Amino acid sequence: MSPECTVVIATYNNPEGAKDLVSDFYRLHDIDKFRLISIDQTRDGIKFDSDKPVHLHIKAYRNLGFAKAMNTGWKLSTTAFTLLANDDVRLLHPSWYESAKTHLTEDVLAVNPFPALRTWNAGGEPKWYWELEGNEEKFGWTKDKTIESYTEEDYKRLQSLLFGGDPPGTAMYFTLFKTEARDIVGLLDEGYVNNGEDYDWNRRCFLTCSICKRKKHEHGAGCQFSPYKILTCTHSLIHHHCGVTKQKAAANKELEGFDLVANAKNIFNKKWGTEEEPNPDIYGKTGTSEPNTPWCTEIDL
Repeated sequence: MSPECTVVIATYNNPEGAKDLVSDFYRLHDIDKFRLISIDQTRDGIKFDSDKPVHLHIKAYRNLGFAKAMNTGWKLSTTAFTLLANDDVRLLHPSWYESAKTHLTEDVLAVNPFPALRTWNAGGEPKWYWELEGNEEKFGWTKDKTIESYTEEDYKRLQSLLFGGDPPGTAMYFTLFKTEARDIVGLLDEGYVNNGEDYDWNRRCFLTCSICKRKKHEHGAGCQFSPYKILTCTHSLIHHHCGVTKQKAAANKELEGFDLVANAKNIFNKKWGTEEEPNPDIYGKTGTSEPNTPWCTEIDL
């Protein structure tokens, strides 16, 4: 069987997270469907389990930054699909993949599974359960529910609680692309510093015509503007252990006092802003039915 999806996992300071994610692919999937690429920017190198190896392990000599690390793997992809994956994601159930893939319709270039379970600290294994308070069902912590123990029934219950529409735009912590998207919209902009390159790609996607595959400002006479789309898919569920990289970056004395989000917003506004629209959104000023929204408010999941 030839692989159909290349998985690019970029790691700077969370080697155990990268190993867990690779282990999830072996645990839940026919690994022959996937080609796993590790972009390893750690100091000592990731020691993957011998029975769960990646197919290509690239040891970088320095921190490349998120965009360049992901672009390196994306350029090497020869499969129909490419997944750009954070190292702080865990898989709950194999159906996340097929659910996401079915959303890659003719005018959709990329989808991001929904973070059904999230934790915001870098320590400890996430363990979850459901509890009832009156008629309201809530999530909470428990000691007897681990990521590895999620069943089909658990996954369907999560879907019933979280299922909804598929909002446009996404933050790229775990994004499944049609590989051709790199040629239509382009790679991630490496001018951003570990934040903001995902919002930039969103905007470029929404400004690219799905009919003539040209950028909006290049459209010739008679072009019927129909933008490509990128979606957050509430049918496809994963766990996102948010904040691992940001917490460790905050502890980095070299970055003390440096606001990654504010810096990214400044770069974004300088690149896309105009006198008429000094604070552009990710959707493009025209061409979609979505309202203009402040930068990253709707997609920072």
